[in-house]
Amino acid sequence: MTDREKVISHFQDAIEASGAGNRWRFVRVDMIEDAIALLREQEPVEPFARYDALRREFDCGVCGFLVGFENAFDDRRYRAKYCPECGKKVKWDEAD
Repeated sequence: MTDREKVISHFQDAIEASGAGNRWRFVRVDMIEDAIALLREQEPVEPFARYDALRREFDCGVCGFLVGFENAFDDRRYRAKYCPECGKKVKWDEAD
């Protein structure tokens, strides 16, 4: 379980316990749900690859904006950590 998943699980436990009369009884459930949504938005997405004879391009898995490329005729390549259009984190491990 990743750290992000642990935090989400902790928040979900707090929501469940909020009505049980313990230390979480004053928790604002809507704020916790917003935090969970923000954490889930930060999960990286895999880019989509497009090929032609000279270049391989990668598009964001959410909005389709160009997030990387590799040239076939030289060693130039670019890979963004985040999409410049929508801000989503790009997951490069599976794109190779």
